[in-house]
Amino acid sequence: MCPGSHPAPGQNMEDQKPELLQASPGRIILTVIALFFLGSAIGGGIIQLMCEWQGIPLADALEEFGPGSTAPERNFVKGLLILNHLSSFLLPCLIAGMLFFKSQWPIRLNLKSSPSLKTMWLALTILMCAFPVAQGLFELNRWVLGHFAFSEQLLELEGASENLQLGLLKMESVWELLTSIIAMALVPAIGEELLFRGFLQKQLIRSFRNPVAGILLAALFFSLIHFQAQRFLAIFWLGTVLGLLYFWTKNLWVPIFAHFLNNAVQVVTAWFYQEDLQSLNQQTDSFPWYLAVAGLVLFPFFAKMLITHSDEKQHS
Repeated sequence: MCPGSHPAPGQNMEDQKPELLQASPGRIILTVIALFFLGSAIGGGIIQLMCEWQGIPLADALEEFGPGSTAPERNFVKGLLILNHLSSFLLPCLIAGMLFFKSQWPIRLNLKSSPSLKTMWLALTILMCAFPVAQGLFELNRWVLGHFAFSEQLLELEGASENLQLGLLKMESVWELLTSIIAMALVPAIGEELLFRGFLQKQLIRSFRNPVAGILLAALFFSLIHFQAQRFLAIFWLGTVLGLLYFWTKNLWVPIFAHFLNNAVQVVTAWFYQEDLQSLNQQTDSFPWYLAVAGLVLFPFFAKMLITHSDEKQHS
């Protein structure tokens, strides 16, 4: 930065440091994606070796896994899930961060400072507004898929994934509740937000010079990688909300917190519905659409409050 010059409004000082400009957005994105696939392959190999060492056929174990599995089987699969997230998301992002940003990677990934309580409260309120909208999009998504012939094949592919998820949500003790929160909420929230918001969204915005394009594309990739046709629109919406929270606050801990809370609420809800887990994935004809409308109406109100608060903090 030249002497006497000032950052553009809403732009972080840290985003102007020369280290960030040493690598192009395309190079950073391709490197992170390559590390993601490499980490996934290595993690998959380790999981395969662990299963062979235990004398467990991995494919058969996953196919048979479900709500009727035993507690040791559930804990074993949760361990595999954590290992998969660590090798596919968290470690590749940390390696890429140290590779491109050296010792300044916490600053470059906007992890250096913790958000204020007001920021977290506003993020929570925005997330609460987004919940009913996501549910409405889920119902709409299922209705749309029901009008296409190819949807049957998509639903068959999702059947095994849903059965796996229901097995992970089967909890018979507080310990299992905690391990489910760690495996399905905490670890995914940190790893996925590092990849999709910390790297992809930030570099896509740099590449396109357009925040809207960067946020929406990162949300699209976020939704696609979950491989859930029935929840595609809902996940895309939540990915967009997480992207907006990151863009507005310039603090990655905010979408991590929101992502964790979104997943943890689902796990805790399942804890209270253990006798009827299947009903959590069933379509309902009595969805209160007025809640989705209310969420959309209130969303920009609290978004403006968060933007104003974040701008004040960044310029203070």
